Amino acid sequence: MKTKSIISANIDSDLVSELRMKTKGTRSRIIERAIRAYLNAETDFSIVDVSTKKLATVLMSRLQAANNYEHTPLTLMLLELREELP
Repeated sequence: MKTKSIISANIDSDLVSELRMKTKGTRSRIIERAIRAYLNAETDFSIVDVSTKKLATVLMSRLQAANNYEHTPLTLMLLELREELP
């Protein structure tokens, strides 16, 4: 079993409140994972890393949320991409 240490950090109180509301007893694990990701440079995001199926699904959801969901060539293409890809 790994030894654990308590650290102190100054964090915006709004962020702390939000974290308390979203988590019940798992804060240390969430903070530990965030620090690990930062140290491993996993926080770098590239849209290229997102799958085409995921992108198509998100775009369709946005179109539906905006009530702009008509059978245009774009929406038909997105539907096709969602269904064809793994």
